[in-house]
Amino acid sequence: GFDGRRGSSFNESLALFGLPLSEATMETNPTTGQQYLTQHFERARFEFHPENQPPYDVLLGLLGRELSGKP
Repeated sequence: GFDGRRGSSFNESLALFGLPLSEATMETNPTTGQQYLTQHFERARFEFHPENQPPYDVLLGLLGRELSGKP
């Protein structure tokens, strides 16, 4: 983390992603059409991908790609 310790503190996560805007719900990923457990934050969207092994099972959504319409 920013403080030299392994992992992230609450304050570091808050600075990076902001506050949660929603509860975790199942949503269709606009890029792939697949359904994932998703939670929106002020500056990010987290998706749970159970097909991946930790630590790659929670990924950030590709918001810039989706908004720009570019593949």
